[in-house]
Amino acid sequence: MQENRNYHGVTLIELMVVIGIIVIMSLVAWTTLGSSKKNVDVDSACSQMLSSINKARSYALSGKSDSSKLIKISGATGANSYVMMGLTTANETSILPKGITTSSFTCAFSLPSGAQTNPSCGLITLTAAGGVSKTLTVGTFNAKCN
Repeated sequence: MQENRNYHGVTLIELMVVIGIIVIMSLVAWTTLGSSKKNVDVDSACSQMLSSINKARSYALSGKSDSSKLIKISGATGANSYVMMGLTTANETSILPKGITTSSFTCAFSLPSGAQTNPSCGLITLTAAGGVSKTLTVGTFNAKCN
């Protein structure tokens, strides 16, 4: 005589396989999201510095500065901030997003006698804690994030 058993449910092995698959998928998603956040932070810092450099250049071109000769932006290696000098009587310190540091740099924009600025910097490197980095290139008439 043959018994016909109809089991309804899952075995322990099936349950462990499903949980294992969920854990693996979660780890992959977690790793991907972590590196994406670092990229966004570095992009944000680069945009922030680009805006500050353009602001300093605009002040130099307009002649609105309280400084008689130069508008400077400078930062130290490993610092998470930079200082703008010469825009007003007080220096302006800007803080970068958490975990972002800069290479050492100084950009100087001379107050023009005509409509030209003369920056004295070239490449600024922004680095996140996980090694993600971006370079800000400052030219005579423009600046851009690479």
